[in-house]
Amino acid sequence: MPVAAWMRSSVATLLFFSGYVSAYDVLVSVTGAIIGNTCTVAGNSENISVDLGVVATNQFRGIGDVGNHLSPFTIYLEDCGPTFNGVRVSFSAPPDDNNSDVVKSSAGDASGVGIQLLDHQKNPLALNAFSPIYGAGQDSRVEMHFYARLIATQQSVTVGTLSATATYTLEYQ
Repeated sequence: MPVAAWMRSSVATLLFFSGYVSAYDVLVSVTGAIIGNTCTVAGNSENISVDLGVVATNQFRGIGDVGNHLSPFTIYLEDCGPTFNGVRVSFSAPPDDNNSDVVKSSAGDASGVGIQLLDHQKNPLALNAFSPIYGAGQDSRVEMHFYARLIATQQSVTVGTLSATATYTLEYQ
């Protein structure tokens, strides 16, 4: 074989093998954990009954007048995670026809009133809006205090019974 032909063959062989790469199996192991910043709703807070008491119609002389009876209720949370930083509450319910921030009575024959929900400082809460923050970082248990009362939504209030249901939603910080 002439030298020139041998050189072409050797160069072709070198070019063929110069692209050869060694491959190794490499394992990257990734681990972690996800922890919640949530709490567990205590059993006594899953279904809360609030007694609005008996209120006389003469307490409601006009729209926006409120009954003198505040009915307290509490939502208890427990087993809050180590990254818990607080929680806010929103109440949703069918709104009164005349005041969208007041819960409409769904049963009973009283009329002209709705149910107003208030936060722990007795400030009215709008429906579908979140409350101030309850609890703080690292709390393992939280007590959220609220109130309910009757409020006139019409000029004339009639006697009778009433009831309503509201659902609460928790938003963790």
